Amino acid sequence: MRVGVITSNNERGSSILRAHNFIKYWPDATLCEFTKINKYDVLYIQKVHLPRINKMFRGAIVFDLCDLAWTEGERKEMFEAADAITVSAMPLRQIFLRESRGKPVYHLPDRHDLSQFKLSKKHEGAAEWVIWYGSSIYFKIPDEYSKYIKDLGLKFKVVSDKNYPNCDCSLLWDWNTIYSEIVACDITINPPFSPLKIDIMPTNKSSMSMLLNVPVAHSKEELEKLATAWGNERNVHINREDFNVKLSIRRLASICHKYMRLAKQTRN
Repeated sequence: MRVGVITSNNERGSSILRAHNFIKYWPDATLCEFTKINKYDVLYIQKVHLPRINKMFRGAIVFDLCDLAWTEGERKEMFEAADAITVSAMPLRQIFLRESRGKPVYHLPDRHDLSQFKLSKKHEGAAEWVIWYGSSIYFKIPDEYSKYIKDLGLKFKVVSDKNYPNCDCSLLWDWNTIYSEIVACDITINPPFSPLKIDIMPTNKSSMSMLLNVPVAHSKEELEKLATAWGNERNVHINREDFNVKLSIRRLASICHKYMRLAKQTRN
């Protein structure tokens, strides 16, 4: 099976986590040049808007979308072109099932290249720093938490694609330094946000932090509890292999193989 991966050229989180990391460990998959799509059996399109791609390609198309950044009309165009859809969170699956007009929607959780997680936080004494990291389109989250963090006597760091004014330390996102910036803090906040009245929590942020032994607060109540924890009481206890990107690759390979067979039966 030959899988062509189409993704953006920038280093946004989803492109790294849900495309480039797959290619690194998946021998069947290579980064696809648009002019050479027909040498592949399956196209895996990670958040790239190509609404008429099915008119040019006779193999199977799996479309991946991990957020609600696109309009409903843009999503529907890609859903119509795809044989199957993959999403990063179950609430997204609920939304997209209503829009996909019968197309299958699979939950493919965000996982990580574990070789990148060489650092581990050593917790000592009282917590001092809280970190939030993510896209500036979700600045309403630090807006909601900045005063609360200050009232707890903690300092606040924000890492994003734009500077955030209402914190003690604002840094621009850099894949070369993000792990060390997380480890320099004591607690990560990752509360859910609620588009369309459905709570969606970016699980990759939580798992990234936990793999670095930095605990995650998903609410103000959890943050207050972690803020009063002492030293190694903040240690994180997880099975690291649950977050291995190779598990996602196996799942995606199974999906691709299924729709490759169906495409060969119906389109050749």
